[in-house]
Amino acid sequence: MKLGVTHGPYRRYPYEKAAQLTADAGFDGIQVHLSWPDLDMFKYGSYVDLSGLTPELCASVREAFIACGLEIYCLGVYTYLTVADDELRRRHVEYFKTLIRSAKALGTNVVVTESGPRADGGFERTVECLQELAAEAEREGVIIAMEPSYRQAICCSEKALRLIEKVGSDCIKVVMDPANILVYDSLENMFDVLRGHIIYGHAKDVNIDEKGDPTFPAAGEGQVDYHRYIELLREHHIDVLIMEYVREDTVLDRKQWLDGVIAEVEGAG
Repeated sequence: MKLGVTHGPYRRYPYEKAAQLTADAGFDGIQVHLSWPDLDMFKYGSYVDLSGLTPELCASVREAFIACGLEIYCLGVYTYLTVADDELRRRHVEYFKTLIRSAKALGTNVVVTESGPRADGGFERTVECLQELAAEAEREGVIIAMEPSYRQAICCSEKALRLIEKVGSDCIKVVMDPANILVYDSLENMFDVLRGHIIYGHAKDVNIDEKGDPTFPAAGEGQVDYHRYIELLREHHIDVLIMEYVREDTVLDRKQWLDGVIAEVEGAG
């Protein structure tokens, strides 16, 4: 199994330095977000001006990571598609389209997002937006990977499957993050429901208190059964796992722990 990481641990460095640090930590690849001191074009849940994202800049980012021997697994979009304001939602969609068109120049054919917070009509707006975005993705040869999350309109495995069926495009897939939906789903159910639609796994953890409220530590510090999770990823032929919620001072420790679990599962298999 290949182990990647999001930009988080090294986001305070220029992207060339971040690429080298990611490689030095022993990762195989990265989920890119356009968020470094020298390239600030990402705002979670919203949109930013991408007029400066030139082909030359995309090539520079791509080569910085590839030169360090890293794969660029996906590009984080994470803009909200559930917003009720038509003009604002249109800006989010156009921002998303620009990143779809830029994905291959940045070294990947996968873009990742969440739907946006639950709201009246939020599911329907997400479907409508993704139907439009899927048409763009199909033209560009890009996959849109939806990440279900408990506070989002796409909040569980069943909602994710319903979304995929409603949009009706083969370019809509899922990034599996059990920590995000363990309040609703068992590990077994997540994979049973979304069989054939999962492209990558995310690795963080969750602790659910007596009221049912989750908090999200790094992998191995919560209630996700990582041994079984990695078994299920392997059973479903998913060979990329991307770490999240790690800082520069914790990433090596958590990576070592996760490497150990992966080795144990692969050794048993």
